[in-house]
Amino acid sequence: EDGAYEESAEVARRTLDIQRPLLGPEHPDVLCTINNLAAALHMQGKRGEAICFQQETFDIRRRTLGLGNVETLVAAHNLASMLQQQGSYAEAAALQRETLEVLVCTMGPRHPDT
Repeated sequence: EDGAYEESAEVARRTLDIQRPLLGPEHPDVLCTINNLAAALHMQGKRGEAICFQQETFDIRRRTLGLGNVETLVAAHNLASMLQQQGSYAEAAALQRETLEVLVCTMGPRHPDT
């Protein structure tokens, strides 16, 4: 099973080598591939490297789409989950609080997702 994650990560890396020059580093397809790479690395137990890629995805989405965008919020959730699983509880909690504030402001305090 670990071999499947290793293969997935390698395919994602090769895909990024092609996508980045063609589409640019902020293209949605590139960000999707980076997210997939982060997930594959995380599943292999390579949490530090996975977090770096997930942080890149979150930073780009936040800068280009804003924190209130659903894709940015998903990236924030993914990053917070990885940070928590790594044991970076304070950093994960801070990110979760920030995204919750945005959700409450945009969806209201009674929405099921808040």
